[in-house]
Amino acid sequence: MDSACAGAESRVSSHEGNAMTHSLCETCASMREVITPKGSRFLLCQLSKNDPAFRRYPPQPVVRCNGYQSRDGTERVAEDERGQQTLPLYQDTQFTFRFADHRLIPRIHLEGVEAGRRVSVFKLDPGTGERLGLLATASVGDGGWVDLPEPIIVRTGEAFVAVPHPE
Repeated sequence: MDSACAGAESRVSSHEGNAMTHSLCETCASMREVITPKGSRFLLCQLSKNDPAFRRYPPQPVVRCNGYQSRDGTERVAEDERGQQTLPLYQDTQFTFRFADHRLIPRIHLEGVEAGRRVSVFKLDPGTGERLGLLATASVGDGGWVDLPEPIIVRTGEAFVAVPHPE
């Protein structure tokens, strides 16, 4: 996985002529197309002007990006590596966390969840995504941060999901 910009993922795919396939950049309001005199095509991320976390010319195609905003103001459903449609994280009703390394997690961040809302955190089966058991229940604090009552120990390949309670 190559991190193209803040929270972005890119993957190698075939190109048809100058068209790049399956890239969020193609429909992003922050993208500007740059074509050189020799005909090479580059996608300039204008978010890079004010935020160093975003690459000026992210490797293509980008399949996930925290800065993505649709040009037409509607949200685009992206496709994952298996071609399945995925929602932007903040539109999902739950927040799934997966880890490549062992981690001790004392707090989590849930973008777009209002302060005071209760959240249940469940351990997931990494293969099936099935909920295996309740790990914690806590309230969302200022800025979407959830301080867990006890840190969660997550080992390589394990996952958990945070599910906000109904309002």
